[in-house]
Amino acid sequence: MSNITLVAKVNNWLKDYEQGTIILDNLSTETLEAFLEDVFLISSDYEDYYDAKDGVNSHRLVEVFEYASTKKSQLGRYLLAEAYYYGYFGLEEDESKAFDMYKELAKEGYDIAIDELLNKFDVDTRDRPKRLTLEETVHYTKERIKQGRTNLYVRLSFIYKKYQKELHLEDKDIFECCKLAVEHNDWTYEVAYTLAEYYEQGKGTAKDMTKAVQLYCKVAEDCYGYDKYILKVVDFYYKGLLDGVVSDKQLSKIILKLDLNENTAYIYREIGKFGNQTIAYRLGHYYSKKDKGLAFEWWLKAAEKGNANAMCNVGNCYERGYGVRQNYAKAEKWYLLSAEKNDHCACYSLGYFYEYGLSGVVDYDKAFEYYNKAWDMVTNNYDKEHNGSIAYDLARMYREGKGVEKDMEKAFELLEFSALNDCRDLIERKELDEK
Repeated sequence: MSNITLVAKVNNWLKDYEQGTIILDNLSTETLEAFLEDVFLISSDYEDYYDAKDGVNSHRLVEVFEYASTKKSQLGRYLLAEAYYYGYFGLEEDESKAFDMYKELAKEGYDIAIDELLNKFDVDTRDRPKRLTLEETVHYTKERIKQGRTNLYVRLSFIYKKYQKELHLEDKDIFECCKLAVEHNDWTYEVAYTLAEYYEQGKGTAKDMTKAVQLYCKVAEDCYGYDKYILKVVDFYYKGLLDGVVSDKQLSKIILKLDLNENTAYIYREIGKFGNQTIAYRLGHYYSKKDKGLAFEWWLKAAEKGNANAMCNVGNCYERGYGVRQNYAKAEKWYLLSAEKNDHCACYSLGYFYEYGLSGVVDYDKAFEYYNKAWDMVTNNYDKEHNGSIAYDLARMYREGKGVEKDMEKAFELLEFSALNDCRDLIERKELDEK
């Protein structure tokens, strides 16, 4: 049932209550609890949906909560605490009163009240008139774990580590808590990293470098934006601790998350020796603005491993003499290999090759074939907007009848697209109109 439907249901109930059709003392416990359940499901949004034109006074809900509280309804008391905490239904916001009410319910083991205490009033909460003590925070966290909230092992791990001295804990206590968090798959990078450190240093457990390395690598592989985790793995690599524990593929995947810059390029080069095509390709781009020769070398490594983009770049290097001696035959070879892997840039370059005879012979049929292939690829991949140049050169083939029968309408359509998406000079369109 949607929130809007539930709100309408609650509104109708309140109307009957205000009109005296519903009398609280006549309600069965089950009926009252069912109504409270409906309010619970929408309580955070109720006032947003409430429409005064319906003649409904949502403030009367407080009376219902108070009545339910006298009947020992935990849900009624909880909803009343929520109303005080947020200042719902005409009540003045009172966090202290809400805290006391949550705490009374928590002492009875009421799970959602314990959650509210931990979320709103735990030991690390600031700017609250009241909050749980450290011992209470630990107690209620453990209580919820017993009730099935195993994800709270993470919270407990943080508390144990931060307050180890105050709680008189041993390293073993922290280790066991972190281990349970990871075993339940309810862990954060920091918890797993702590567990890895304990295995590495033998804190609270026997030293186990294999488990430490596996955990460090899992964290580094799964996380983003935490270079310290990746650099830890790199440090292990240089110490020779990854052999037999981490595959080259997994290591390459980890390294690719590290920002490539002048401080980390040496790491990429070292791991690039394993032959990972993506690392080699990225190194090629990195050096393209610094050292043309190195850029070509890394693109060639990636191309030889089957990277289609790198193949196209190698072809471009040979065509232009970029970092290597100019060689049109080799350029054509690499463009063809890349085109076989459906790289549209390679197809476009081949179209230019054959149109202007860079392969040794002018071949308009092949030129049109590859221009058209390139256009089909970007059209099918929804990337037309960034490839107006392909449309422009294909339009010329239609306009001049090169490799295809002249088609002025098709040429105009393509030139118009090129002008709008690649900032081509509109002179071509004017010339076409005049013809």
